[in-house]
Amino acid sequence: MTVIVAKYVNPAKPDKKFGSIVDASGAKFMLPVGMQDAFAAGQTYDVPTSQKKWGDSVVTVIEGRPGAAGSTNPATPPAAPAPAPQAAPRPAYNGNGNGNGSVSKDVQIATIALMKSFIESGSFGLTDLPALEAACIPTARSIVKRTADGT
Repeated sequence: MTVIVAKYVNPAKPDKKFGSIVDASGAKFMLPVGMQDAFAAGQTYDVPTSQKKWGDSVVTVIEGRPGAAGSTNPATPPAAPAPAPQAAPRPAYNGNGNGNGSVSKDVQIATIALMKSFIESGSFGLTDLPALEAACIPTARSIVKRTADGT
């Protein structure tokens, strides 16, 4: 018996005898046609398996449904997901640029333009916005100051 924590369940393609399951560690298990409905990603299963020669390599084939043929553990539900991290509170912006955490409208516009460029690059997600904004504000202040100075 083999315990599998299914990360992906890939049904067999048309005219093929096997689909596959990839577990959390990246190990791949061959899944016979017609058995994919007994498996779902994110769940743990105890299934009978066997090793078969496949071309020049050896593969692990699932030989029965979860809980079948002497399995001691039926399928178990996945663990509850961890709560999403909370974003840091944003400072209050009053637009006067007086150094108390607020910024002028020009700095806000420059910050938004910088953030837009970074977001469009595809390297940042929504959870990165607070840190991205904090990193962009000093650069935006510098851009606004240089523009005001004519440099």
